Amino acid sequence: KEFGKVIRPKKVIAEFFDRNGKKQKIEAEELLAQAICHEVDHLNGIVFTDLVIPGTLEVVQDDNN
Repeated sequence: KEFGKVIRPKKVIAEFFDRNGKKQKIEAEELLAQAICHEVDHLNGIVFTDLVIPGTLEVVQDDNN
């Protein structure tokens, strides 16, 4: 498993279309804001290792897998 520090905003406002095609808006803070940014990154082809602050990446061996 890989762990590292990534800078994310504490608050975001995101616009999206719901499953019915209606435009929606969400304001999120803290963990939800981070999760939204994470998922938007995936939509834009950005992965965790692209954003890790240099020198903070750690690889931890999981003996259970």
